[in-house]
Amino acid sequence: MTQRQQDYYAETAPVYESMHVQPGDEHCVALEYATALLQVVRAKSVLDVGAGTGRASRFLRQRRPDLQVEGVEPVAELRDQAQKLGTQLHDANGQNLPFSDGSFDVVMSFGLLHHVPDPAPVVSEMMRVARSGVMISDTNRFGQGPTAAGALK
Repeated sequence: MTQRQQDYYAETAPVYESMHVQPGDEHCVALEYATALLQVVRAKSVLDVGAGTGRASRFLRQRRPDLQVEGVEPVAELRDQAQKLGTQLHDANGQNLPFSDGSFDVVMSFGLLHHVPDPAPVVSEMMRVARSGVMISDTNRFGQGPTAAGALK
């Protein structure tokens, strides 16, 4: 995540939920599918990478109270908002997850990878700490027209 992106999320943290979280949006739909898939793989623990204000963590805890759900978020102001909403998040980013290999059954991210210039190291870290699998929901910035448009996104 660039400094400009961090500044944006720090500034908009108090209104993040109203700006970026809408019922029925693509990440909400992805969460519904992910919840079903977690049953299939018999997951007991989940890590949400780039958790923002903790929406996915709250969603999963409501639907699957039996899950151990953790989240990481590098922007302090978003972590503060998450805490106000009842979710404690770790101060970390996707490139350096502070967990041992295979710490979680499933590692997920929702709307994170389009924020990083090179998603491969983040996905590699997610795979390192996952025992069973990785689930990703994101915007395809690479397929949105000319290279300049994808870079701007």
